Amino acid sequence: MKIGYTKIYERFLTMPKTEQVLHIASELQRADHFADEGGETFRNHILRALALLDFLSDDERWQSALAEVRRLRESVASLIGGEKPYGSVRQVLKTSLQLDPGAYRRLCGAGKNPSAPPRCKITPQRRGERRERK
Repeated sequence: MKIGYTKIYERFLTMPKTEQVLHIASELQRADHFADEGGETFRNHILRALALLDFLSDDERWQSALAEVRRLRESVASLIGGEKPYGSVRQVLKTSLQLDPGAYRRLCGAGKNPSAPPRCKITPQRRGERRERK
């Protein structure tokens, strides 16, 4: 199976850490989109997220957080390979954003009131639904 990420390894390693985490979160969001159906499309998005996490493990900038990266990889892998996943795709997605404060703030920022609890902008859109644009 081709995961489609064979040519971006070098480019991925030059991206800012926030962008790297957001790319992983994007694949997990796509997987969540197909979670109810399961199947090959869901599995492919999880495999792409795993490939990006492997790239992240190779990046020297992540060596201080390597244990967290590996733990996240294990959680993502449990979504397709384990008897009982560590959590839902949405829970793993929100956990992935916590790897980098910039990525978390970008999607889950507290907004105008820094003391308010953060609200993630991760929407539960399912296949066939359309978001209304404002």
